Amino acid sequence: MRKYIAFIITCLFPTIIFSQVYKQRLDSIKSERYDESIMQWNDASKSNLTYNTDGLLTNYRYSYWDTNTQEWFIYYQRTFSYDSNGNCTERIHDSWQIDTEQLLSIKRQEYSYDSNGNIVQLISYNLDANQQLDLSYKESYTWNSDNNLIQKYEYLWDTTTQQWTNANQDTLIYNANGVLIEFVREKWDEDVLQFVDENEDEYIYDTYGNRIEKIRSIWWQGQWRRQYQRKSTYDNAYSYNELILPHQPQINIFPYFMYDSTYTKVGFKHKMVFGSVQRWANNQWNDEGIANYYYSEQQLPTTIIKPRETNVVIYPNPSSNFIIFDLENPTSTTVELYDTQGKLICTQSLSADKKLAVGHLPKGVYFYQLQDTNKRYSGKIVVK
Repeated sequence: MRKYIAFIITCLFPTIIFSQVYKQRLDSIKSERYDESIMQWNDASKSNLTYNTDGLLTNYRYSYWDTNTQEWFIYYQRTFSYDSNGNCTERIHDSWQIDTEQLLSIKRQEYSYDSNGNIVQLISYNLDANQQLDLSYKESYTWNSDNNLIQKYEYLWDTTTQQWTNANQDTLIYNANGVLIEFVREKWDEDVLQFVDENEDEYIYDTYGNRIEKIRSIWWQGQWRRQYQRKSTYDNAYSYNELILPHQPQINIFPYFMYDSTYTKVGFKHKMVFGSVQRWANNQWNDEGIANYYYSEQQLPTTIIKPRETNVVIYPNPSSNFIIFDLENPTSTTVELYDTQGKLICTQSLSADKKLAVGHLPKGVYFYQLQDTNKRYSGKIVVK
């Protein structure tokens, strides 16, 4: 059950809010795989997540189910470090060694960011037997003015030439509202010395803005062929802001979690509780795997929240025509409007007049989320 305790003191000075919030924290994921020979679901893997007091993921441990011994075995774990802004700066990958029955660090990744907190580069190293670093691969990222990732490049380290070589090129395509609708990957072909099609993803959303389906197709023998689809189910009683989840660049650790295909924005607005994967074969979708997500309620420490240095004034409110979001020194501002059920009503980039038309909306209470570069604000408006 969600609980909120808030005391608001309003005077001539800036508002101070004493708040105590309960959030849902993702603690574990358990997946199962479908066995066609016996037509039943069997345990496949489980993941356990550990966070620090700031709600940042510090450890992710992945285990698999051994069908012979009927026991869970550790396969690998990943640990994360952060800077003062909460950006992940390092990830260590430890693999379970059967002979020594211990975890051994075999990979290290380092991340760098731009002034908006967007990841711009990843460098990955292999760790040798002496725990010395050897370059492995690199990724670079390009973002547009709306802070949407539009391009990612992957490079492999050539130990002979001691240079980076092309590997993959990813392109992300958005609709007019800034929602990701397509992801295209091209791989480098040394024979023709250019990038060629490899795979593409198509994304489908529900009316609340949750990504409910991803369809993967591969380029094969001169045409696109379906490969698999991933589907997700949500509990709309909890919005994204009421969840404690891993963030970039940890997001690629989940087999069914509906983040974008690379380190960018999440593809859902509410609490994900279930995921599934189906493979395309014999002209139909066939069950392959499912995953259940398990959360626990967490009470965040009592805090004193003061307004940001950049303030936003909302007027007229209530309104029957338009709302003005008077933000100081805006750069690239987007507003999302939700009804009281959590349904996304609209997403709009604010123009120079800073107006959002509301005259076409039914009378009632609505909630907004205002994003300006790396700053986010939220509140309530009333349409009369």
